[in-house]
Amino acid sequence: MSDLCRDYELTIPSSNKVAKNILLSFSDKIAALNSIILDADEENSMHSDSPLTKRETEILGHVSQGFTNKEIASALRISTKTIEYHLSSILKKTESSNRTEAVKNAIDLQWIQ
Repeated sequence: MSDLCRDYELTIPSSNKVAKNILLSFSDKIAALNSIILDADEENSMHSDSPLTKRETEILGHVSQGFTNKEIASALRISTKTIEYHLSSILKKTESSNRTEAVKNAIDLQWIQ
């Protein structure tokens, strides 16, 4: 559905910025919901002792390589809002206040390599 929104967005004249913004906002919300649903269906974590979901582990791996939210979103074909949602969850689970600390804590806990 998110891809359909983005495809439809391409057909809207560039002069209709309001319609484009509404459609992009709707598309981002659909992508975030899809990600939440997929995470709920996936195995709870990569390692039995890690509270991180498979997607969170994947995103944290990209963060550890220095990628920005936009670059991660592009690589995973999801919205930056979805990346922000997952990073918020990662920060809570790793008891971190920033991305760098989250990577360090996850490595120390052997949740990622």
